[in-house]
Amino acid sequence: MYSQCGSVEGPIRVFDEMPERNVLTWTALVIGLAVHGRIQAALRVFNEMRESGWQVFDRIEKEYGMEPTVEHYGCMVDLLGCAGLIKEAFEFVEKMPIRPNAVIWRTLLGACVNHKKLNSTEKVKENGDCVLLSNAYIQWSW
Repeated sequence: MYSQCGSVEGPIRVFDEMPERNVLTWTALVIGLAVHGRIQAALRVFNEMRESGWQVFDRIEKEYGMEPTVEHYGCMVDLLGCAGLIKEAFEFVEKMPIRPNAVIWRTLLGACVNHKKLNSTEKVKENGDCVLLSNAYIQWSW
């Protein structure tokens, strides 16, 4: 709301005072900064968001003594994919100690489609969703 009304400092103040942040709040701040021409600040916040995702993921095992589940890995693939870090997402999937499921492959394939990385879709076609892959080809053929 602050950002839409032309304020840049308001959203930063609210964000800084939040006890908990999620993807929506991070995204709102990044977009608000970018819309108002604060590109360097938006990139800095975006990188902070990405780092916080890794920190949360690392804490699953280190602090909570839990083994990350396929859902946790899927969240990281989604985070990397949404950020356009397709190469990093592929590397993450390849290094996973558990076998990626269809949802992870679909998430990765969806990120390839969203970021127009047609060459990357070839890497997941054996494991991914054939319907989504065919839609990617159709979308790019227009």
